[in-house]
Amino acid sequence: MPAERNAVKLGTTLIVIFLLFFGILLWLPNSLGSGPMQTFKVRFPQEWALPTLIKDSKVLVAGRPVGKVTDIKLEEMAIDPEQASRGTDLYLVVSAKMEKAVELKKDCQIRAVGEVLGGNGTLLVDVGSSAADADLTRVLNGASPGGFNAYLDNLGRELDANNPHSMLGLIKYQLMADKQGTVMAKLQLSMDDLNAVTRSAALQLDPEQKRSLMAKLERTLDEINATTGSLRTQFDAGRPDVVMGKVHKALDTLNGGLQTAATILEENKVPINQIVKHLESTSAKLDTRVVESIADQVDTRNASGIVAKVNVAMDDLNKALKDITVVTGTTREVVVYNKDNVNTILLNFRQVSEQIKGAARYVAAHPWVIFREPSATASKQQAIFDAARSFAEAAQSLDDATSQLKSLADMNNGQIAADNPELPKIRTEIEATFAKFKQAESSLWRALDVKH
Repeated sequence: MPAERNAVKLGTTLIVIFLLFFGILLWLPNSLGSGPMQTFKVRFPQEWALPTLIKDSKVLVAGRPVGKVTDIKLEEMAIDPEQASRGTDLYLVVSAKMEKAVELKKDCQIRAVGEVLGGNGTLLVDVGSSAADADLTRVLNGASPGGFNAYLDNLGRELDANNPHSMLGLIKYQLMADKQGTVMAKLQLSMDDLNAVTRSAALQLDPEQKRSLMAKLERTLDEINATTGSLRTQFDAGRPDVVMGKVHKALDTLNGGLQTAATILEENKVPINQIVKHLESTSAKLDTRVVESIADQVDTRNASGIVAKVNVAMDDLNKALKDITVVTGTTREVVVYNKDNVNTILLNFRQVSEQIKGAARYVAAHPWVIFREPSATASKQQAIFDAARSFAEAAQSLDDATSQLKSLADMNNGQIAADNPELPKIRTEIEATFAKFKQAESSLWRALDVKH
């Protein structure tokens, strides 16, 4: 009897301990979610393969329960609340509450995750990392579901041959030979082209041509073999008359030259060191003396330097150019203001020059006129000559007037205005020329004693 009472007590104690342990397991998740709570809503499209979500399903953040689902319902909602033109769709709207300490960001992601071996799903929350907080007054968009069942469903969707957008549907479409643009249609077209080419080649190549092509191929292979044999011969280092032998010989010569140069450098090490020292000394002198002297000469602050003298010379040259410019401007003004006087002086100078030239010719032809008085006959001849010279001078004056008139026409593009100030001058010169013609004519008639 005492033993039976102890067994009953032990059994009762174990049952109480088991019930307490089971109660703690039920109470612990609820106690972890205690404290200030906040509510949010998330929606999932009805065509997604979602796990079973029920009221009191857990809300997890990093595997830790922070809340639970409070309500689940299907609602017809706008696809995009900001673009009503996109229409509506049926969504599973899940309402849940979780600890207020968990702050959801604007880029948070909430997905429904199912258990591997089945059972009710949970909401897995990724709070996000953006600076802005999520607007919990609006319905949040859920992320694609997770879990083994969701992956299997997605795989099933991709392997659905009746869905043209699935992976298997796209592969099936590409394997259809009757659809234009598919891989199989292009492959068949390529094979048809290849068959056509081979048939054409078979028709174009008769047995004689085939033998000719084979002979050409054999000749080409023989030439390739001869070329490779020649190359192998050229790379035979044991023969001095081939490329490789010549390369070895050149390298031996180069090695000998380098060895000779090394011997010369070794034997003349002391003189070479002395030359280097002399070069260092010369370089130091150039740095300390020549360069300083050149720097002193090109220093603009040194009045006796070359650069300073060049600057002074350039200043003097600029002054001289300015003086020449002033003189040129003054000369131009004088010529412009005295153009008529200059023309008159030049005309008189030419006339005097012609008279002197004519007199010199006459004296050279009649040198005795210097020593004795001319006779009456000579005076008469001289009068005739003077009249002829007057005719020539008048003709020259007429040529000058004609040249001036032509120059004036060229300056005015062939159209001389009636009020041009140069026309009266030219007219006056022409009238004076005709007066000279008349005077020369009168002198000629007087010299010939002819009355007219």
